[in-house]
Amino acid sequence: MHTATYKVDAASDRRRRENVPRYILCFMERGKMQKYMQKKRIFPACLFLMFVLMILVIGKETEMTGRGETQKIRNLSDGWYYLKDGERTEVTLPTTLQEDPGTVLELYNDTVTDENRDMVLLTWGAPYHLQIQMDGKTIYQYRDYGFKRNLQMARKLECRVTLPALHKSSQLCFLYTVPESGVCKLTPVYMGSSEAIFRFQIMNAAPVFVIVLGMLVLGIFAIGIYAYLRARKMTERRFANVGLFLLLCGIWCVTDSSLMQYLSHYSPAINEISFYAFMLMSVPVIRFVRETEGMQKYKSISVLIALFYLNVILQSICTYWFHIQLINMLMITHLLLVGGCILLSVLLYREYKAVKNRQIYSILMAFGVLAFVGVGTLVLYWFFGITGYDLIFEAGIVVFVSVLLWGLGKTMVENMRFRTEAEVYKKLAQEDQMTGMKNRYSYEKILEDLEDGICNWKNAVLIFMDMNHLKQINDIYGHGAGDELLIGAAQSIQKAYGSLGYCFRIGGDEFCAILPEIKISEEELSRRLDAAVEEYNRSNDQKLSVARGFSWLQDSRGMRKSISDWKFEADQNMYSNKGWYKREEVQEEGTRYEI
Repeated sequence: MHTATYKVDAASDRRRRENVPRYILCFMERGKMQKYMQKKRIFPACLFLMFVLMILVIGKETEMTGRGETQKIRNLSDGWYYLKDGERTEVTLPTTLQEDPGTVLELYNDTVTDENRDMVLLTWGAPYHLQIQMDGKTIYQYRDYGFKRNLQMARKLECRVTLPALHKSSQLCFLYTVPESGVCKLTPVYMGSSEAIFRFQIMNAAPVFVIVLGMLVLGIFAIGIYAYLRARKMTERRFANVGLFLLLCGIWCVTDSSLMQYLSHYSPAINEISFYAFMLMSVPVIRFVRETEGMQKYKSISVLIALFYLNVILQSICTYWFHIQLINMLMITHLLLVGGCILLSVLLYREYKAVKNRQIYSILMAFGVLAFVGVGTLVLYWFFGITGYDLIFEAGIVVFVSVLLWGLGKTMVENMRFRTEAEVYKKLAQEDQMTGMKNRYSYEKILEDLEDGICNWKNAVLIFMDMNHLKQINDIYGHGAGDELLIGAAQSIQKAYGSLGYCFRIGGDEFCAILPEIKISEEELSRRLDAAVEEYNRSNDQKLSVARGFSWLQDSRGMRKSISDWKFEADQNMYSNKGWYKREEVQEEGTRYEI
């Protein structure tokens, strides 16, 4: 008896592995996954470096603001004096002066000449309702422009004016209204061209926009992760909440900046947008906490969300109906923020003590950062009046969100790993490992659903298929060759019918296809399979031959067959077709294979 050997090359094994999705093969390698999880420990170090970078940026901004000379800008710090009781007192800016409350402090400078014509003056005197005069004529007067600002907000505003035509004896006068405290903190005065002063304003606002850029990057990242998970049917709305929170924070940071105030000509609309963004930006964070596993049971979180919405509604009513300024109600929002932060921290701590969940722990740590920065910012805002309070709070927000995303990202990766492993096990249970086709379990499940009425098909065709002379291939060329032919049969069947319905391997060399609601004849269906088989045979030494039998779910009268009759008819037609193949082969070549 003639025998031959058949060598299965590496390409054969590769084709088998291609039937399993790449991401499943990757996640099945647990060692690689564990190494990936360990790499996430790099994130805290990156977070620390980012925080240090923000501190350096804020320090750079402070250095620039206090710098005596900048490119093309003159620091007009010398030559100032004021008259009191007929005596002239020289001062150098910046300085602090004590005067009687309610009086007007007049500060003079005689060093400005016609050479400084069309130059721009820049200072910060809005808290004292600064008025600038040149030779007794007012050239600038700070007003609230329709929106009342408190002392803290006014200190950030930049007072800018262009000098008119001058002469040698021109006298510049700054008039400051002394507040109730009697203390005037006079800031530096800068003079330069319009372009140079504007660049200086941009550089002063740079830290804010660097932080806003960080918020934008994190926000896009969060929204991108949310969209990716949603596409994979793993909706995690907390990423969307983080993205919305960062968007509102960015709006607040930009509209609250001195540069935006100047560019908008101190528009009341910009200030109102800033206030509403500030009042609403906490809501997405509270929703984030509520949607965290284990936190849904705390009804007080929903009450807190309602309180924030109620705060916005009531402040709007008070502003537009009773003409109460938003700035006069800012304390209410601050108290609500402090109370909300305390409540959420207590609930998170209680939940963590109960379940020891790492996700809850990371959120609790994030709120610890926010509470520390938030309380510190409020102290600076209400008690010290430091203008850099906004930068500190904005930097704290970036760190807060980074900690949230870190914890949420770790949880997401864990969930994806468990979900993917579950998908792998489900796939292994429902698919044939050699061919990648659905297995007999999946086939029986569809028939069961059809019999139970879950599949509401009016008609469908059942195709039973069986490979011819596989036993002889195994005996002569070895099981490796037989396996290659099985894979070829699966690929051909999938190519012929995969786009029309479901394909299964239900036994050793037995295959099946169920094609619901199709309008294709049996002859056309058979030609599709013949074409796929012929294409395979053109590029392979071992020739593939597949017998097939068809059966329609509805009979000629339009009545639905029972599942057993449907299967029996397809099986009988398949064996009838197998006999036809046997007769054809005997007539053409003699008895070559035993079918």
